Amino acid sequence: MLRGDGPPWLALQWIDGDPLPRCLVNNALELVWANPPAQGHFLKGRDIECYDGVITLSNPGRLAAFAKFVLGCGREVSTFCLPRDNGDGFLLFRAREVGRHGGQRFFGIAFHSSEPLAEWRYADLNIAFQLTRSEIKVVEKLAEGHTTDEIASDMRISIATVRSHLKHVYAKLEVTSREGLFSRIQPFRL
Repeated sequence: MLRGDGPPWLALQWIDGDPLPRCLVNNALELVWANPPAQGHFLKGRDIECYDGVITLSNPGRLAAFAKFVLGCGREVSTFCLPRDNGDGFLLFRAREVGRHGGQRFFGIAFHSSEPLAEWRYADLNIAFQLTRSEIKVVEKLAEGHTTDEIASDMRISIATVRSHLKHVYAKLEVTSREGLFSRIQPFRL
């Protein structure tokens, strides 16, 4: 709902700047709108494409499951995991029905890759948990799937220093395991 006298196109301008690929499709999987990251992804023709204005998958054998997922969405967010064609991770989709008009249903879809190279940012871990800049860097690298040895090498510090940072992080976040750490920082992921 738009309040005040602001024009509705401001909402689309705001979403256009989002780094997460987002699109709107109708119940025939026809593309209604896509932000620039989604358009770029479609142009790459990897895994998910827009062909003649219709969203399709590069692996036709998975299209029926994807269509069933989209058309099965209600007002609550649903998720779908699509294995990448090259076997390197997954595309993760979040979608929900956003409205109906003229006998058609419309769905909002956001997606991202689970590839290890996918880069996540975390908001204000320094404020929420009083983590230092180095501790945040260790947490981010750990969340990207790096080992303690790799973190030490990347940051050019000793393994003992990485372990010391992790000990402080665990104490500040009041967790005792990596799973607990990941669970605790999940809400701060952008």
